[in-house]
Amino acid sequence: MDQRHVTRRTVGKGIAGLALGSALAGRGGVGRAVAAQNDAVYALTEPTVADTGATAATEIYNEQHSDQPPVELEAVTTGWDAKVLPQIQNGDLRWSGNGYIPYFEQYKWIKAGMIAPLEPMLAASELPWASRQQEIYFTPRIYEGLLLDGVQYYLPMKINVHMAGWRQDYLEAAGYETLPGTWAEIDEMLPKIKEATADDDVIPFSIQRDMWRAVGTTFATFIEEPLDEQGVFRIQSPEWFEMIGMFKRWIDAGLARFDANDIAVDAWQKGKFALSLTSHSWVRLGRQVWGPDKVKGGVPPQRAAEAPARTWAHLDSSCVFTGAPNPQVATDWLLSIYGPEGEAAETWWSGTLQFSGSPVYQSMIEQLVVPNEELQEIEEVLEILPNSQVPTVAQANGFNICQLLVAPYLDRYF
Repeated sequence: MDQRHVTRRTVGKGIAGLALGSALAGRGGVGRAVAAQNDAVYALTEPTVADTGATAATEIYNEQHSDQPPVELEAVTTGWDAKVLPQIQNGDLRWSGNGYIPYFEQYKWIKAGMIAPLEPMLAASELPWASRQQEIYFTPRIYEGLLLDGVQYYLPMKINVHMAGWRQDYLEAAGYETLPGTWAEIDEMLPKIKEATADDDVIPFSIQRDMWRAVGTTFATFIEEPLDEQGVFRIQSPEWFEMIGMFKRWIDAGLARFDANDIAVDAWQKGKFALSLTSHSWVRLGRQVWGPDKVKGGVPPQRAAEAPARTWAHLDSSCVFTGAPNPQVATDWLLSIYGPEGEAAETWWSGTLQFSGSPVYQSMIEQLVVPNEELQEIEEVLEILPNSQVPTVAQANGFNICQLLVAPYLDRYF
Protein backbone atom coordinates (compact mmCIF):
# COMPACT_ATOMS: atom_id res chain seq x y z
CA MET A 1 0.00 0.00 0.00
CA ASP A 2 1.40 3.37 -1.07
CA GLN A 3 1.22 5.59 1.99
CA ARG A 4 1.76 9.24 2.76
CA HIS A 5 1.61 10.31 6.39
CA VAL A 6 0.48 13.71 7.53
CA THR A 7 2.66 15.08 10.29
CA ARG A 8 2.01 17.94 12.65
CA ARG A 9 4.71 20.16 11.20
CA THR A 10 4.22 23.86 10.53
CA VAL A 11 2.85 24.55 7.07
CA GLY A 12 1.96 27.65 5.12
CA LYS A 13 -1.52 29.00 5.63
CA GLY A 14 -4.12 29.02 2.86
CA ILE A 15 -5.15 32.67 2.28
CA ALA A 16 -3.73 35.24 4.63
CA GLY A 17 -6.11 36.88 7.02
CA LEU A 18 -8.88 34.28 6.74
CA ALA A 19 -10.94 34.41 9.92
CA LEU A 20 -11.49 31.05 11.54
CA GLY A 21 -14.88 30.17 12.93
CA SER A 22 -14.55 30.00 16.71
CA ALA A 23 -16.22 26.61 16.76
CA LEU A 24 -13.54 25.04 14.55
CA ALA A 25 -11.30 24.65 17.57
CA GLY A 26 -14.03 22.79 19.44
CA ARG A 27 -13.93 19.01 19.73
CA GLY A 28 -16.68 16.54 20.50
CA GLY A 29 -16.41 15.00 23.96
CA VAL A 30 -16.76 11.49 22.60
CA GLY A 31 -13.93 12.17 20.17
CA ARG A 32 -11.57 13.32 22.93
CA ALA A 33 -12.24 10.30 25.11
CA VAL A 34 -11.69 7.78 22.34
CA ALA A 35 -8.79 9.52 20.64
CA ALA A 36 -6.87 9.77 23.88
CA GLN A 37 -6.50 6.00 23.83
CA ASN A 38 -4.39 6.11 20.66
CA ASP A 39 -1.30 7.85 19.41
CA ALA A 40 -2.96 8.80 16.13
CA VAL A 41 -6.22 8.61 14.24
CA TYR A 42 -5.67 6.96 10.87
CA ALA A 43 -7.63 7.76 7.72
CA LEU A 44 -7.44 6.95 4.02
CA THR A 45 -7.86 8.93 0.83
CA GLU A 46 -7.04 8.70 -2.86
CA PRO A 47 -3.57 10.08 -3.82
CA THR A 48 -4.89 12.85 -6.07
CA VAL A 49 -7.27 14.02 -3.34
CA ALA A 50 -4.36 14.05 -0.91
CA ASP A 51 -2.23 16.09 -3.30
CA THR A 52 -4.90 18.64 -4.25
CA GLY A 53 -5.68 19.83 -0.75
CA ALA A 54 -6.63 17.11 1.72
CA THR A 55 -3.08 16.63 3.01
CA ALA A 56 -2.50 20.35 3.54
CA ALA A 57 -5.96 20.78 5.10
CA THR A 58 -5.30 17.90 7.49
CA GLU A 59 -1.99 19.43 8.54
CA ILE A 60 -3.77 22.67 9.37
CA TYR A 61 -6.45 20.74 11.26
CA ASN A 62 -3.76 19.01 13.32
CA GLU A 63 -2.03 22.30 14.12
CA GLN A 64 -5.29 23.75 15.33
CA HIS A 65 -5.84 20.69 17.54
CA SER A 66 -2.29 20.18 18.80
CA ASP A 67 -3.60 18.97 22.15
CA GLN A 68 -5.33 16.06 20.41
CA PRO A 69 -3.93 12.93 18.74
CA PRO A 70 -3.16 13.89 15.12
CA VAL A 71 -5.06 12.58 12.14
CA GLU A 72 -2.63 10.68 9.92
CA LEU A 73 -3.89 10.66 6.34
CA GLU A 74 -2.62 7.79 4.22
CA ALA A 75 -2.86 8.14 0.44
CA VAL A 76 -3.73 4.78 -1.06
CA THR A 77 -4.36 3.38 -4.50
CA THR A 78 -7.12 0.96 -5.44
CA GLY A 79 -7.62 -2.15 -3.36
CA TRP A 80 -7.89 -0.49 0.04
CA ASP A 81 -11.27 -2.16 0.58
CA ALA A 82 -9.57 -5.56 0.57
CA LYS A 83 -7.82 -4.50 3.77
CA VAL A 84 -10.66 -2.57 5.41
CA LEU A 85 -13.44 -5.15 5.06
CA PRO A 86 -11.59 -8.06 6.72
CA GLN A 87 -10.46 -5.80 9.53
CA ILE A 88 -14.06 -4.69 10.14
CA GLN A 89 -15.12 -8.32 10.22
CA ASN A 90 -12.31 -9.22 12.63
CA GLY A 91 -12.91 -6.22 14.90
CA ASP A 92 -9.37 -4.85 14.52
CA LEU A 93 -9.84 -1.96 12.10
CA ARG A 94 -6.85 0.38 11.77
CA TRP A 95 -8.55 3.26 9.94
CA SER A 96 -11.41 5.43 11.14
CA GLY A 97 -12.51 7.09 7.92
CA ASN A 98 -12.01 7.66 4.22
CA GLY A 99 -11.72 11.12 2.68
CA TYR A 100 -12.88 10.05 -0.78
CA ILE A 101 -15.63 7.69 -1.90
CA PRO A 102 -16.64 8.29 -5.55
CA TYR A 103 -20.37 8.48 -6.02
CA PHE A 104 -20.64 5.26 -8.00
CA GLU A 105 -19.21 3.23 -5.08
CA GLN A 106 -21.31 4.74 -2.31
CA TYR A 107 -24.24 2.33 -2.46
CA LYS A 108 -22.23 -0.89 -2.56
CA TRP A 109 -20.05 0.00 0.42
CA ILE A 110 -23.10 0.69 2.57
CA LYS A 111 -24.57 -2.67 1.56
CA ALA A 112 -21.23 -4.35 2.30
CA GLY A 113 -21.46 -3.07 5.88
CA MET A 114 -18.44 -0.81 5.57
CA ILE A 115 -20.01 2.62 6.18
CA ALA A 116 -21.31 3.86 9.54
CA PRO A 117 -24.45 6.05 9.85
CA LEU A 118 -23.34 9.56 10.78
CA GLU A 119 -26.25 10.79 12.88
CA PRO A 120 -24.74 9.87 16.31
CA MET A 121 -21.43 11.58 15.52
CA LEU A 122 -23.10 14.61 13.97
CA ALA A 123 -25.25 15.02 17.08
CA ALA A 124 -22.20 14.75 19.37
CA SER A 125 -19.99 17.16 17.41
CA GLU A 126 -19.43 20.68 18.72
CA LEU A 127 -18.96 22.09 15.22
CA PRO A 128 -21.98 24.32 14.63
CA TRP A 129 -22.75 23.05 11.13
CA ALA A 130 -22.67 19.38 12.13
CA SER A 131 -26.31 19.42 13.24
CA ARG A 132 -27.47 21.52 10.28
CA GLN A 133 -26.82 19.15 7.40
CA GLN A 134 -30.29 19.66 5.92
CA GLU A 135 -29.84 23.41 5.52
CA ILE A 136 -26.17 24.25 4.97
CA TYR A 137 -25.73 23.26 1.31
CA PHE A 138 -26.38 25.65 -1.55
CA THR A 139 -29.11 23.38 -2.89
CA PRO A 140 -31.23 20.79 -1.04
CA ARG A 141 -30.32 18.27 -3.74
CA ILE A 142 -26.93 17.82 -2.11
CA TYR A 143 -28.33 16.68 1.22
CA GLU A 144 -30.91 14.50 -0.52
CA GLY A 145 -28.09 12.90 -2.49
CA LEU A 146 -26.32 11.80 0.71
CA LEU A 147 -29.18 9.68 2.06
CA LEU A 148 -30.09 6.03 1.71
CA ASP A 149 -33.49 5.05 3.13
CA GLY A 150 -33.53 8.36 5.00
CA VAL A 151 -30.18 7.75 6.75
CA GLN A 152 -27.10 9.91 6.18
CA TYR A 153 -23.94 7.88 5.62
CA TYR A 154 -21.71 10.40 3.87
CA LEU A 155 -20.34 13.94 4.04
CA PRO A 156 -19.70 15.62 0.67
CA MET A 157 -16.10 16.41 -0.22
CA LYS A 158 -16.89 17.97 -3.63
CA ILE A 159 -19.56 18.18 -6.28
CA ASN A 160 -18.61 17.53 -9.89
CA VAL A 161 -20.70 19.82 -12.07
CA HIS A 162 -20.74 19.01 -15.76
CA MET A 163 -20.62 21.60 -18.47
CA ALA A 164 -19.83 22.17 -22.10
CA GLY A 165 -16.17 22.68 -22.93
CA TRP A 166 -15.20 23.93 -26.38
CA ARG A 167 -12.45 25.35 -28.55
CA GLN A 168 -13.36 28.98 -28.98
CA ASP A 169 -11.05 29.42 -31.97
CA TYR A 170 -12.78 26.55 -33.79
CA LEU A 171 -16.18 28.12 -33.18
CA GLU A 172 -14.94 31.48 -34.44
CA ALA A 173 -13.49 29.84 -37.53
CA ALA A 174 -16.99 28.52 -38.23
CA GLY A 175 -18.52 31.97 -37.76
CA TYR A 176 -19.73 31.73 -34.13
CA GLU A 177 -18.87 34.12 -31.31
CA THR A 178 -19.87 31.66 -28.58
CA LEU A 179 -21.54 28.29 -28.07
CA PRO A 180 -25.18 28.13 -29.21
CA GLY A 181 -27.78 27.48 -26.52
CA THR A 182 -29.80 24.60 -28.05
CA TRP A 183 -29.04 21.23 -29.58
CA ALA A 184 -30.84 22.24 -32.78
CA GLU A 185 -28.35 25.08 -33.17
CA ILE A 186 -25.44 22.73 -32.37
CA ASP A 187 -26.75 20.43 -35.09
CA GLU A 188 -26.39 23.31 -37.56
CA MET A 189 -22.99 24.37 -36.23
CA LEU A 190 -21.07 21.06 -36.30
CA PRO A 191 -20.84 20.73 -40.13
CA LYS A 192 -19.54 24.30 -40.30
CA ILE A 193 -16.82 23.48 -37.76
CA LYS A 194 -15.86 20.37 -39.69
CA GLU A 195 -15.53 22.36 -42.90
CA ALA A 196 -13.61 25.20 -41.25
CA THR A 197 -11.13 22.84 -39.56
CA ALA A 198 -10.81 20.22 -42.29
CA ASP A 199 -7.07 20.85 -42.73
CA ASP A 200 -6.53 19.85 -39.07
CA ASP A 201 -8.75 16.72 -39.22
CA VAL A 202 -10.95 17.99 -36.38
CA ILE A 203 -13.96 15.92 -35.31
CA PRO A 204 -16.46 18.50 -34.00
CA PHE A 205 -18.04 16.52 -31.12
CA SER A 206 -16.67 13.97 -28.63
CA ILE A 207 -18.81 11.29 -26.95
CA GLN A 208 -17.08 9.30 -24.21
CA ARG A 209 -17.98 5.74 -23.20
CA ASP A 210 -18.15 6.72 -19.50
CA MET A 211 -21.90 7.06 -19.10
CA TRP A 212 -21.89 10.06 -16.78
CA ARG A 213 -19.88 12.24 -19.17
CA ALA A 214 -21.24 13.35 -22.56
CA VAL A 215 -24.04 10.76 -22.60
CA GLY A 216 -25.34 11.39 -19.08
CA THR A 217 -24.90 15.15 -19.26
CA THR A 218 -26.58 15.47 -22.64
CA PHE A 219 -29.44 13.24 -21.51
CA ALA A 220 -29.92 15.45 -18.43
CA THR A 221 -30.59 18.37 -20.78
CA PHE A 222 -33.29 16.34 -22.56
CA ILE A 223 -35.23 14.98 -19.56
CA GLU A 224 -35.83 16.11 -15.99
CA GLU A 225 -35.04 12.71 -14.43
CA PRO A 226 -32.60 10.79 -16.64
CA LEU A 227 -32.23 7.99 -14.05
CA ASP A 228 -34.89 5.90 -12.37
CA GLU A 229 -34.87 5.28 -8.61
CA GLN A 230 -32.32 2.47 -8.99
CA GLY A 231 -29.97 4.64 -11.05
CA VAL A 232 -30.75 3.03 -14.41
CA PHE A 233 -30.87 5.29 -17.47
CA ARG A 234 -34.40 5.67 -18.84
CA ILE A 235 -33.44 4.11 -22.17
CA GLN A 236 -37.06 3.42 -23.12
CA SER A 237 -38.00 7.09 -23.02
CA PRO A 238 -38.64 9.18 -26.17
CA GLU A 239 -35.96 11.61 -24.96
CA TRP A 240 -33.31 8.85 -24.91
CA PHE A 241 -34.09 7.79 -28.47
CA GLU A 242 -34.10 11.42 -29.57
CA MET A 243 -30.66 11.96 -28.04
CA ILE A 244 -28.94 8.82 -29.34
CA GLY A 245 -30.55 9.35 -32.73
CA MET A 246 -28.93 12.78 -32.80
CA PHE A 247 -25.60 11.28 -31.81
CA LYS A 248 -25.81 8.58 -34.49
CA ARG A 249 -26.55 11.13 -37.21
CA TRP A 250 -23.43 13.01 -36.16
CA ILE A 251 -21.28 9.88 -36.06
CA ASP A 252 -22.51 8.75 -39.48
CA ALA A 253 -21.71 12.19 -40.90
CA GLY A 254 -18.21 12.25 -39.38
CA LEU A 255 -19.22 14.97 -36.92
CA ALA A 256 -18.73 12.95 -33.73
CA ARG A 257 -16.85 9.95 -32.37
CA PHE A 258 -17.63 7.50 -29.56
CA ASP A 259 -14.36 6.73 -27.79
CA ALA A 260 -12.95 5.40 -24.57
CA ASN A 261 -12.30 8.31 -22.23
CA ASP A 262 -8.50 8.12 -22.40
CA ILE A 263 -8.63 8.31 -26.20
CA ALA A 264 -11.00 11.27 -26.02
CA VAL A 265 -8.74 13.08 -23.55
CA ASP A 266 -5.70 12.53 -25.76
CA ALA A 267 -7.56 13.83 -28.82
CA TRP A 268 -8.75 16.89 -26.84
CA GLN A 269 -5.17 17.71 -25.84
CA LYS A 270 -4.09 17.38 -29.47
CA GLY A 271 -6.86 19.71 -30.68
CA LYS A 272 -8.80 17.02 -32.55
CA PHE A 273 -12.20 17.83 -31.01
CA ALA A 274 -14.11 21.08 -30.87
CA LEU A 275 -16.73 20.36 -28.22
CA SER A 276 -17.82 17.92 -25.54
CA LEU A 277 -19.79 17.72 -22.30
CA THR A 278 -18.12 16.45 -19.15
CA SER A 279 -16.72 17.75 -15.87
CA HIS A 280 -14.81 21.01 -15.48
CA SER A 281 -11.56 19.04 -15.53
CA TRP A 282 -12.04 18.82 -19.32
CA VAL A 283 -11.93 22.62 -19.53
CA ARG A 284 -8.96 22.83 -17.16
CA LEU A 285 -7.06 20.23 -19.17
CA GLY A 286 -7.68 22.03 -22.44
CA ARG A 287 -6.52 25.34 -21.00
CA GLN A 288 -3.29 23.79 -19.78
CA VAL A 289 -2.45 22.99 -23.40
CA TRP A 290 -4.12 25.76 -25.41
CA GLY A 291 -4.65 28.59 -22.92
CA PRO A 292 -7.80 30.36 -21.67
CA ASP A 293 -8.45 32.30 -24.86
CA LYS A 294 -8.84 29.17 -26.96
CA VAL A 295 -10.71 26.97 -24.46
CA LYS A 296 -14.01 28.05 -22.96
CA GLY A 297 -16.66 26.43 -20.77
CA GLY A 298 -20.25 27.07 -19.82
CA VAL A 299 -23.82 25.84 -19.48
CA PRO A 300 -24.54 22.89 -21.81
CA PRO A 301 -26.83 23.32 -24.80
CA GLN A 302 -30.45 22.52 -23.98
CA ARG A 303 -33.22 20.61 -25.74
CA ALA A 304 -35.33 23.78 -25.98
CA ALA A 305 -34.53 27.42 -25.31
CA GLU A 306 -37.69 27.92 -23.24
CA ALA A 307 -37.05 24.92 -20.94
CA PRO A 308 -35.30 25.32 -17.56
CA ALA A 309 -31.58 24.83 -18.09
CA ARG A 310 -30.29 21.55 -16.67
CA THR A 311 -27.06 19.61 -16.39
CA TRP A 312 -25.59 16.60 -14.60
CA ALA A 313 -23.67 16.73 -11.32
CA HIS A 314 -22.58 14.02 -8.93
CA LEU A 315 -21.35 14.05 -5.35
CA ASP A 316 -18.10 12.50 -4.26
CA SER A 317 -18.15 12.02 -0.52
CA SER A 318 -16.31 10.98 2.62
CA CYS A 319 -17.22 8.50 5.32
CA VAL A 320 -16.59 6.98 8.74
CA PHE A 321 -16.05 3.24 8.76
CA THR A 322 -18.19 0.77 10.64
CA GLY A 323 -16.26 -0.27 13.74
CA ALA A 324 -13.96 2.76 13.47
CA PRO A 325 -11.61 3.07 16.48
CA ASN A 326 -12.20 6.85 16.56
CA PRO A 327 -15.53 7.61 14.85
CA GLN A 328 -16.06 11.00 16.48
CA VAL A 329 -12.58 12.25 15.71
CA ALA A 330 -12.93 11.09 12.11
CA THR A 331 -16.28 12.85 11.78
CA ASP A 332 -15.00 16.12 13.22
CA TRP A 333 -11.94 15.97 10.97
CA LEU A 334 -14.11 15.50 7.87
CA LEU A 335 -16.51 18.24 8.98
CA SER A 336 -13.55 20.59 9.37
CA ILE A 337 -11.51 20.00 6.23
CA TYR A 338 -14.60 19.69 3.98
CA GLY A 339 -16.66 22.27 5.85
CA PRO A 340 -18.20 25.68 5.07
CA GLU A 341 -15.65 27.79 6.97
CA GLY A 342 -12.19 27.79 8.48
CA GLU A 343 -8.63 27.68 7.15
CA ALA A 344 -8.56 23.90 6.72
CA ALA A 345 -11.72 23.99 4.58
CA GLU A 346 -10.45 27.02 2.67
CA THR A 347 -7.31 25.07 1.80
CA TRP A 348 -9.26 22.04 0.60
CA TRP A 349 -11.78 23.91 -1.55
CA SER A 350 -9.05 26.08 -3.09
CA GLY A 351 -7.13 22.95 -4.02
CA THR A 352 -9.96 20.98 -5.56
CA LEU A 353 -11.10 23.96 -7.63
CA GLN A 354 -7.74 23.78 -9.39
CA PHE A 355 -8.28 20.13 -10.31
CA SER A 356 -11.79 18.67 -10.34
CA GLY A 357 -14.82 19.59 -8.30
CA SER A 358 -16.63 22.51 -6.75
CA PRO A 359 -17.74 23.61 -3.26
CA VAL A 360 -21.07 22.49 -1.86
CA TYR A 361 -21.51 25.55 0.39
CA GLN A 362 -22.74 28.98 -0.69
CA SER A 363 -20.14 30.58 1.60
CA MET A 364 -17.26 28.92 -0.25
CA ILE A 365 -18.83 29.58 -3.65
CA GLU A 366 -19.06 33.29 -2.86
CA GLN A 367 -15.55 33.38 -1.43
CA LEU A 368 -13.65 31.28 -3.97
CA VAL A 369 -15.69 30.95 -7.15
CA VAL A 370 -17.58 34.20 -7.71
CA PRO A 371 -14.57 36.57 -7.49
CA ASN A 372 -12.39 34.37 -9.73
CA GLU A 373 -12.81 35.20 -13.41
CA GLU A 374 -11.05 31.96 -14.35
CA LEU A 375 -13.92 30.02 -12.75
CA GLN A 376 -16.78 31.98 -14.31
CA GLU A 377 -18.15 28.89 -16.06
CA ILE A 378 -18.43 27.04 -12.72
CA GLU A 379 -20.49 29.89 -11.28
CA GLU A 380 -22.79 29.79 -14.32
CA VAL A 381 -23.35 26.05 -14.09
CA LEU A 382 -23.83 26.05 -10.31
CA GLU A 383 -26.75 28.44 -10.80
CA ILE A 384 -28.70 25.81 -12.76
CA LEU A 385 -27.90 22.94 -10.39
CA PRO A 386 -31.16 23.16 -8.37
CA ASN A 387 -32.96 22.09 -11.58
CA SER A 388 -30.41 19.44 -12.50
CA GLN A 389 -29.68 15.75 -12.03
CA VAL A 390 -27.72 14.98 -8.84
CA PRO A 391 -27.74 11.18 -8.38
CA THR A 392 -28.54 9.92 -4.90
CA VAL A 393 -26.77 7.12 -3.05
CA ALA A 394 -29.63 4.82 -4.03
CA GLN A 395 -29.13 5.74 -7.69
CA ALA A 396 -25.45 4.88 -7.43
CA ASN A 397 -26.68 1.29 -7.27
CA GLY A 398 -27.29 1.29 -11.02
CA PHE A 399 -24.14 2.98 -12.20
CA ASN A 400 -21.88 -0.04 -12.66
CA ILE A 401 -24.48 -2.13 -14.46
CA CYS A 402 -25.29 0.78 -16.78
CA GLN A 403 -21.61 1.31 -17.53
CA LEU A 404 -21.19 -2.41 -18.18
CA LEU A 405 -24.18 -2.81 -20.49
CA VAL A 406 -25.10 0.54 -22.03
CA ALA A 407 -21.69 1.40 -23.48
CA PRO A 408 -21.46 -1.84 -25.56
CA TYR A 409 -25.09 -1.32 -26.60
CA LEU A 410 -24.19 2.14 -27.87
CA ASP A 411 -21.12 0.71 -29.61
CA ARG A 412 -23.37 -1.55 -31.63
CA TYR A 413 -25.99 1.15 -32.23
CA PHE A 414 -23.50 3.75 -33.39
